[in-house]
Amino acid sequence: MIPVVITGDTHGEYGRLLEIHRRMEQYDTKEKYLLVCGDFGYLFKNDFSEHRLLDEIEQQDYTVVVVPGNHENYNEFMQYDIVDFHGAKAYQVRKNIFYILRGEIFELGTKAFFCMGGGYSIDCYMRQKDVSWWEEEMPTDAEYRHAADNLEAYRTEGKKIDYILSHTAPLSGLRYLKKDHGAEEYPLNNFLEYVQETLGEEYTCHYFGHLHVDEVIPFHRMRALWFDYEELMLPDDKTLEK
Repeated sequence: MIPVVITGDTHGEYGRLLEIHRRMEQYDTKEKYLLVCGDFGYLFKNDFSEHRLLDEIEQQDYTVVVVPGNHENYNEFMQYDIVDFHGAKAYQVRKNIFYILRGEIFELGTKAFFCMGGGYSIDCYMRQKDVSWWEEEMPTDAEYRHAADNLEAYRTEGKKIDYILSHTAPLSGLRYLKKDHGAEEYPLNNFLEYVQETLGEEYTCHYFGHLHVDEVIPFHRMRALWFDYEELMLPDDKTLEK
């Protein structure tokens, strides 16, 4: 079995990093993954202290997968090489740290994850462009088209999506949680709603961060994550699913 731990915004906090190290140490397996639903934050200021933390993460025996949020230094991580990460295109910022491109699908064991990063900064008027705010935080029309086309192509091959990973929530999640990040984010919220409706009963759960709340939304198969962790033990062989 492959341990996969999913969490929400970490914002470059050292305390969260220590907690994550301790949590991941409990798994004595060759493969183990931490999935972060945006606002990773250990490559935000792009300064010496952050790179020391990235170096520390690189020494760990687990892999970090980031679905980029709105508080990310897009100018910096998009300079790294794009590589294949289990079927998805990703920026590799360290040997074990990957930022997944929008609309990509990666597979761990027998399970598939559809990723759609991005979100709107409601405090962008207080931030400085390309220093603490980046306009790339929201998807472009081309990225929406790629995400929809990639999802359709993957399923046309007879494959299924097991999990959805995003930074912000679909519209129904916002309504349930009584949250709203403004009309500027609605195109992405609506697109995530479209993804859920397209997949129907196919997916198991949709995980997202952004809203700084920890809550399970069972009837909608969604979970909002911030400090909480979701643990998945994924079969690495289809025979184990029977």
